[in-house]
Amino acid sequence: MQEKMNEYNSKIKRVLITKEEIDEAIKKASEEISKSYDGRPILLVSILKGAFVFMADLCRAITV
Repeated sequence: MQEKMNEYNSKIKRVLITKEEIDEAIKKASEEISKSYDGRPILLVSILKGAFVFMADLCRAITV
């Protein structure tokens, strides 16, 4: 498994957005959503099939 990861990572030429930048953006968005919907129901819908990981992280960060 580690060999496959090393092979995969060696093919990455450059990182456009780091994990830390994504985590910070999720934190900011979740804080804004939590503040805007405080005390009100909220429904989150993910459109793209590849967006479920982002949506899961966002859902966990929202405090509403």
